Amino acid sequence: MRAHLASLPTATDSFHEHHVLTAMHYRIMVDGEVAGFASIHAQEVIIQFALTTDFRYLGQQVFARLRRYEHVRAALVPTNDEFFVAHALDDYRALSKQACFFAAAESRVPPIPAGLRLRQATTEDIALIREETDEEFEPVEQFITSGELFITEREGQPWASGSWT
Repeated sequence: MRAHLASLPTATDSFHEHHVLTAMHYRIMVDGEVAGFASIHAQEVIIQFALTTDFRYLGQQVFARLRRYEHVRAALVPTNDEFFVAHALDDYRALSKQACFFAAAESRVPPIPAGLRLRQATTEDIALIREETDEEFEPVEQFITSGELFITEREGQPWASGSWT
């Protein structure tokens, strides 16, 4: 699992990381050999799927079997995992986008637009964060304490979905 995560072109998002930490993890075995791994969150969402190079040719077959584990009804696929993305896209009935993961070159990161300010989140922001992000940053208090959450403001007001035109 560590080797797979290290091979991805970008870091794992904290939202995805939270799901991984609370998932059931499976070792995929083929003829007694470790062929890869998979993780299922809340008994119904595949959140990780990877096979080693020697077993990737079995990807479709293994993914089809994985979909029958627990009560799987969906997959939450990070866009930085091309192998998992390809398998999830090959067999979907509905597709909802939640987020895309990407890496931006330092020199191409645009400056913060005029009138916007980024500040570190405080405990006073907990209700807003929970309202706007559901459980994406749970436990919120831990992320605030570690200095990992920020709030974007315009004219002193925090941004909330659809609040600016």
